[in-house]
Amino acid sequence: MELSISSEAQAVIQAKLKTGDRLLLDNEDGYGPFVDHAVSCQLNSGFRLLLVSEAIDAELLADYSIQLPTEIGPVFVKPSGTFLLDAVNRLMIEPSYKRLQLKSDGGILSPNIPIIRKEREDIG
Repeated sequence: MELSISSEAQAVIQAKLKTGDRLLLDNEDGYGPFVDHAVSCQLNSGFRLLLVSEAIDAELLADYSIQLPTEIGPVFVKPSGTFLLDAVNRLMIEPSYKRLQLKSDGGILSPNIPIIRKEREDIG
């Protein structure tokens, strides 16, 4: 499985990164340390890009066990998230509204990927 990040998307992400941050491509599936919503039965994927502070203990991130190398460093994914991805995936900026999107050769996997910072106090 591959994940690439377009140069325009790299600039957007890197502008929000802090030293030591880890990148998580999170699908909201109801488990893990950053659950914001209850699990629901829906067909659309709820991906988001989490910028996780180095202050968060790495043991809490054990659910994100799959590492995908990218142009700006590794991005970690939960195994359940890989079922929603294709063999080759790309994070790109959508030209009209400048939203971060997750795409593959099959089309748009997630039309709007929010970039969210998570600090130690965000763990519930």
